[in-house]
Amino acid sequence: MHTLLTFLGAIPYDKTQYYFDGTPEQASVPTPYVQEAILRHLALKGKRIERVIVFTTENAQENNYERCIRSFDKNSGIPEYDKQEPGLQERLERLKRENIIDDYKRVLISDGNTEREIFEIFSVLYEQVAALPEGSAIALDLTYGFRSLPMLCMLLLHYARTLHHLRVSHIFYGNYEVGRQEKQAKIQELKKSGASEEEMEKANTQPPRAPVLELSAFVELQEWTIAAHTFVRSGDASLLVERMNEEERATGEALRTFTDQILTCRGSALATQSNVESIREKIRALQGKSNLGAPLKPILERVERKLEPFANRTARNGFAAVEWCIEHNLIQQGFTLLEETCKSYVIEQIYGIERLQEANLRECAKLALNRVPEGKWKPEQEEYAKKITEYLKREYPNAFRAYRRLTGEKGLRNDINHAGYMASPKSPQELKEALKGVYVEIKEAFQL
Repeated sequence: MHTLLTFLGAIPYDKTQYYFDGTPEQASVPTPYVQEAILRHLALKGKRIERVIVFTTENAQENNYERCIRSFDKNSGIPEYDKQEPGLQERLERLKRENIIDDYKRVLISDGNTEREIFEIFSVLYEQVAALPEGSAIALDLTYGFRSLPMLCMLLLHYARTLHHLRVSHIFYGNYEVGRQEKQAKIQELKKSGASEEEMEKANTQPPRAPVLELSAFVELQEWTIAAHTFVRSGDASLLVERMNEEERATGEALRTFTDQILTCRGSALATQSNVESIREKIRALQGKSNLGAPLKPILERVERKLEPFANRTARNGFAAVEWCIEHNLIQQGFTLLEETCKSYVIEQIYGIERLQEANLRECAKLALNRVPEGKWKPEQEEYAKKITEYLKREYPNAFRAYRRLTGEKGLRNDINHAGYMASPKSPQELKEALKGVYVEIKEAFQL
């Protein structure tokens, strides 16, 4: 279903010829109500609206829905109605008879003068939107939206898209003021040029031509905002990639692969496979493009800053990933990456990055860091475990204690990886603080 949500005020509206897509030569027939122009325009474009929901206050219902107000009496302030012009209700009925729309209805809202009334309006709007079939398309007309209504509607659209999977097809705003100013400027030019009374009369009675702006880009900007917020808060680039076009997609996919490696604890890939320099180069190349979408530019700058601690082919990336986990509240990933990175870092220092995946070598690094007595070493572990232990005693003597705090029998890793099924498990907040503390301790122990 394709539904138009629109608003109606209580003041007089001048007859206007509205035009779309910057084509004043294709302006609508004169009408006081932009809704009529919008509905006929969409029908011509093959984007027919099935249902129209008109939100009005009590005064707007009387002045512009049921009748067409012409002016207010200067002395009494009483509305004076145009007996020749029908109100919006009759015009919608005519559109229904012409099969341009299927149905319409009016919904009463308050004036929105207080915070309580604003929330009441939101509830009314949401009730109407929530009743639409899931997956429906919504067109929104903000032309006569008064006070806070436009902002309220943008929030509503986000709410509706999130909870009901509704799609926003159009956001319209009829810019009457532009048409009025252009008409006045033309009249002044005619005066200066000495135009005849007939020419002046024609100019004065000619309805203004006003553009109807398409503001759907605001929805896209909102989507970018959500994607950026998700990335900044959680470190997940998935929504960013979904917003990128084909030209930007390669950079986005590289970034998503990188963030997924952190989210899924792929320490080996972070150390040996992630081409962070290539991601940076892709980001810089995108930033240099003149056709780059405005919402993406500041996001890419933020991404580039977040990648600064990482480099190509180094176990140190694991420590940078732990910082990333602390920043984005990825506590279990942080503990796992920290434990494994300690082993990887030691192996890289002694044997080189090519040997990070060797299972026996990793077990020996664990034995050494945990200060397991030599009598418990297997024969095939003795050479490696001894060399690593001696290296740690010489270069990083404080690493033993820091690592044991992480992995000991009552250590932090056991607490979180065994889901707290142990004596005196820590609370979630204690684990968060513990990750920060043990990470600082390990960094100092390894002199990072």
